[in-house]
Amino acid sequence: MTISAYGGNKPVNEDAMYLGKNGLYIVADGMGGHPTPAIASRLAVKIIAKECPGHKPDPDVLRAALMKANKGLLDCAKLDPSTHDMGTVISVVWIRIGYYGKYVLAHLGDTSVYQFERTAANTRFRITPSHSKDGFITRYLGMRTLTPEMIHMEEGHLGPGGHFLMSSDGFDSALFQTGWSELLGIIQDEEQSLENRVKRLSKRATISFDFFQPKVTFDGNDDDLTVVLIERENPSGPS
Repeated sequence: MTISAYGGNKPVNEDAMYLGKNGLYIVADGMGGHPTPAIASRLAVKIIAKECPGHKPDPDVLRAALMKANKGLLDCAKLDPSTHDMGTVISVVWIRIGYYGKYVLAHLGDTSVYQFERTAANTRFRITPSHSKDGFITRYLGMRTLTPEMIHMEEGHLGPGGHFLMSSDGFDSALFQTGWSELLGIIQDEEQSLENRVKRLSKRATISFDFFQPKVTFDGNDDDLTVVLIERENPSGPS
């Protein structure tokens, strides 16, 4: 389940996302400091989805897909001067839910992917590093100097009852202002549908923005907010 909304001061949502039937999930955030960020995020998502059609997560295929998307953005910029230097940050989770939760993850920039596992301590940990320094994004699609080695890759298994939370940085900043115990309670509430849980996360993020920026409502916020919640079914059901 996913929700995406745009900041009220922007004409379009510069985030893009993809939820594939083959277990491919993508969140891209066009870079606001670059021209045509919405074009960059949507073009990248389209290319990657096309290059990853199978149901078996493959790190080599996924890495190659991101490199092809990078080339696609650069080629587009050559043909259309208005898209010169456009770029997007991106996170991709490709998971085979019915096969021990095996996943492959690829990441560039400051979008985020968190993995939540059902442990006694409800441990949370961030998978994706932030490729930013002093307020500047250091790795993204659209870079002329991007190499396959620069793409952050992860492989692993999502346990039964486990979750991935994918978010753009606009949503991410709001989540950091909320207690993790509350967020875990929302994410792992199996009595609620995924749709309702995502709506509750979105509402909580809105409240966080309103509280810490009392003069700015969510609709007036400059950043776009996107969240994708992925769940591997827990065979034992709610505890």
